[in-house]
Amino acid sequence: MPVFLSHRTATDESIGADLLVVPIAESAHGVPARLARLGKGVADAVARALDLGDFEREVGSVVTLRVCRIERYPRILLLRLGSGEEPESVGVRRAFAKASKDPLFRRIDSVAVWAEPSLGSGAALAENVAAAIDGLLEGTYRWTAATTKKESPAGRYLFLADGARSLARVDEGIAHGRALGDSVLLAREIANTPANRMGPAEMAERAKEIAAEAGLACRVLAGTRLARERMEAIRTVGAGSARDPRLIVLEYDPGVDLEPIVLVGKGLVYDTGGLSLKPTSSMVGMKFDKCGGSVVLAVLRAAATLDLPLPLVGIVPAVENSVSGTSYRPGDVIGSRSGQTIDVQNTDAEGRLVLADAIDYGIDKYSPRALIDIATLTGAAYYALGDRACAVLGTDDGVVERLREAGERSGERVWPLPLWAGYRKDVDSPVADVRNTGPWGAGTITGAAFLQRFTRDVPWAHLDIASVSYDRRETKNGATGFGVRLLVEALRRWPKRRGRGR
Repeated sequence: MPVFLSHRTATDESIGADLLVVPIAESAHGVPARLARLGKGVADAVARALDLGDFEREVGSVVTLRVCRIERYPRILLLRLGSGEEPESVGVRRAFAKASKDPLFRRIDSVAVWAEPSLGSGAALAENVAAAIDGLLEGTYRWTAATTKKESPAGRYLFLADGARSLARVDEGIAHGRALGDSVLLAREIANTPANRMGPAEMAERAKEIAAEAGLACRVLAGTRLARERMEAIRTVGAGSARDPRLIVLEYDPGVDLEPIVLVGKGLVYDTGGLSLKPTSSMVGMKFDKCGGSVVLAVLRAAATLDLPLPLVGIVPAVENSVSGTSYRPGDVIGSRSGQTIDVQNTDAEGRLVLADAIDYGIDKYSPRALIDIATLTGAAYYALGDRACAVLGTDDGVVERLREAGERSGERVWPLPLWAGYRKDVDSPVADVRNTGPWGAGTITGAAFLQRFTRDVPWAHLDIASVSYDRRETKNGATGFGVRLLVEALRRWPKRRGRGR
């Protein structure tokens, strides 16, 4: 893993790096005055690049200069920051993520970043340094566990600033950026791991490792323990697989007298669709059906690393939906932990079944102030919002709005969809308490309407991340980790008072 350090700019004669990154705001014009400190040759080279139009105004645009007369920085990279259309830190993250995908970052060992005044001052400096590190980790990440060809991006990053106060802010940003960025990578790593390498048992073992590293409490329910807890929906979905399901529970307790917030993440390690079999083209990416669960594990890890003053519980039903003689069938009526019966119309609508038991468990065991579930639930979410945002629905307007605001600040945007009474009636069944699909249309909404039947009176919000869970445009990077930044941002600003809801 790369090392991130701060360093005083005033002493940069004594240090060097293979590459010096100079961030420049979109609104900036002309040669940045600070470059004059590196010599007239540098300023002239930058002026020449600007005059030729080599440096575009798009976020993440770069110009790399080779300046032979400065041995300590043989390459200088000008990096265009955000345009003001989104929060500054989001623009910084996107810029560094885009720039670090350049092959240059895989040919060098060290990078220096001119953090001040390029990335602001005071609290903004800390926030933007954190965003830069998050972006660097995002841009240089590749899932390489199954390949013999390993890549080694730059391993040492120096963030340059002037004065003790600025260096303290940079160090603050490094700590936050590392904690958040590593947690996003954790979510991506778990989600990217193929099903043959990560079944329910392996996902539970990974959760135990995370708990041990972060100081979390961990409990895993399997076999007879699932039966004793009446997890009939989870057990039914997993019945077609030779690999038994698990219910993973992580607890983060910062020692404050507050009701916990419960996070539930869908952990389908693989989804064939069951007897309602998916076509091959739709099945190839189904290792990503555990993205919601991977996000919940990562958020609990981030909360502990960042010392968030808010008790949290993360619940992940880790299940494989496969095909065999013991698979459940369309037309079956099954039970659930809540006692409600479910009319199965489609075995490919399995995620909501396992979430139903996990949600009921979380409410029954923890009496939370709020419950948020996150899941790759419906393909309909992609048709509703594309890959620019995820859908949010819920029973508490305050919780939904808190998530929407956190999405704007974090750059992981969410958009509310309605849960009107008519939609809720669409999951009524003539033969059971509820059916697992509605009529044609509004699939994202009826999926949430099904889940609502199991939320009792607890303030609840549902995040459908099916459209944003993995990068369809750059599939080699796989899972995006969408939801980690969003939930951490929402939780770090959650009111520290007793009582349910917002």
